[in-house]
Amino acid sequence: MKKIILLFVFIILNACAINIDYKEFMKNQAYCEGKSQKHAIGCEYIEKNLSLVKKDCNNNIGFACIALGYVYRDLDSYKNISLALEYFEKGCDLGVGCNHLGTIFYNQINNTDDLNLKIEYKEKAIKYYEIACKNGRTDACLALEDKNLK
Repeated sequence: MKKIILLFVFIILNACAINIDYKEFMKNQAYCEGKSQKHAIGCEYIEKNLSLVKKDCNNNIGFACIALGYVYRDLDSYKNISLALEYFEKGCDLGVGCNHLGTIFYNQINNTDDLNLKIEYKEKAIKYYEIACKNGRTDACLALEDKNLK
């Protein structure tokens, strides 16, 4: 019985293990975005590890979802804003990155002339900044005040 329990615990821990160092992943993403000598190295690293990041996100590791959001928002070779938003929203649902969504929607307010879209973006910005603020992100709390969103 002990062996079965230990095997079960091992399988669960292995399934939930984080597959990648996210500081390293984000550093290489920045290299890939830039034009430095490390550009090719950064892009190669992203390409090589993207499937691991997707696996972590599918296993509900919030930081992985946020990392994917950045990849699909910022890297030209992967650019897909709707997919980026999906990953940012999943990260937010998992308790991280809600402030990123607040900023994305806030920045969209001035990128449209459509009054209905301005209202929608403002409501979404407030929603995500409030969630982030409740989760302890003081920068989100300050954004609500500084951007006159309250």
